[in-house]
Amino acid sequence: MSQRKKAKELPGSTGGDRIGALPDEVLHHVLSFLPAQEAVQTCLLARRWLHLWKSATGLRIGEDDIYLRCVKDQKEFLNRLLLLRDGAPLDTCVLRFRWLVWFRDEGLDDTVRVNHWFRHALLHKVRFLLLDVDICYHSPFLMDEMPLVSRHLTRLQLKNIGLNNSFLNFSSCPALEHLVFESCKFDCAKISSSSAKRLSIADSYFSETSRVRIAIPSLVSLQLDYFHGRTPVLETMPSLLDAFVRVLYWTKDYCIWSDSGDCGHENCESCYGIKDNNCVLLEGLSEAKTLGLISEHGSCTKLHSSTCTGSGESHSSDLFQVFSFEEIEILEEDENDQDEEEEDEDEDEDSYENPFEDENEDSYKGEHEDEDNEDEDEDDDDEDEDEDEDEDEE
Repeated sequence: MSQRKKAKELPGSTGGDRIGALPDEVLHHVLSFLPAQEAVQTCLLARRWLHLWKSATGLRIGEDDIYLRCVKDQKEFLNRLLLLRDGAPLDTCVLRFRWLVWFRDEGLDDTVRVNHWFRHALLHKVRFLLLDVDICYHSPFLMDEMPLVSRHLTRLQLKNIGLNNSFLNFSSCPALEHLVFESCKFDCAKISSSSAKRLSIADSYFSETSRVRIAIPSLVSLQLDYFHGRTPVLETMPSLLDAFVRVLYWTKDYCIWSDSGDCGHENCESCYGIKDNNCVLLEGLSEAKTLGLISEHGSCTKLHSSTCTGSGESHSSDLFQVFSFEEIEILEEDENDQDEEEEDEDEDEDSYENPFEDENEDSYKGEHEDEDNEDEDEDDDDEDEDEDEDEDEE
């Protein structure tokens, strides 16, 4: 019997199209990993594939593009795609664009479109949502001022986005667990969530005139890496397990209205009303099991509001006594300090004296004196034996 006839007789077999014989739910999941254009093109494979792309659980725009397309080049395709899609929920939505604004009206239209696509994904119960707008100048892409509302969103990842107070209040996202911000600008007073467990902020911009408060008591993992502006205030995080904070030398961590760095005024917008006994960073980090603090050369880190800090220095003396970390690493890069440490090591080596050196010399001398005495006794015995032999011969 030929192989073709055998394949036809196999139960559930459709000849060479084994993938096409899979259930719709499986094919929807497979299509979710393809870029949106390629997922739509599968409708040309066979009648079986004609409408499968409309219910794909993933929507990926620009994820695999080497050169990102502008919003205006994507708008016709994406608008029609969203119009033809059915109401199937989304597990993943990735939106990546290159944003070129040559005319004001066109820029405003693009902003509205991107915000509309972002909100469309939320309406379709998306669980993982990523928005990356590759801008061609320093100002970030601005999100609208509407609050974020979703009972299904679990992970939010934003890059090159400008964020405001309303957007960063995640109280209406009870399932949200993972927040990632990269190269974002925080034009807000507070970042709050009652459910988030992981927060990562990298290469982002905080205000230079007031502090941003991070109020996420459910956090398990925190990463603040390469941020600009003023160091944010970390409120109590009792569930925190590991944290990593890197402070750059251009961090504006001082009061702009005071030469000493802290004017001490409770209602100062620059100091953001920090009380005398509160901490900027350590109040939120005190429960961490593993903590890494890195301050680059020239940075000015204000760990405590009542502690006067200079460039690369901190005069807080009870850091390890107050907070009981299992592992803590504080690294401060300073070339002068390194040179001084090397000189101290050389001096220590020169001044080092072996406490057992005298004892070793005495014992060494004693051993050799005993050996010499034994040799002399043997020589005397030999001489006596020779004299006795001579007497016998005579």
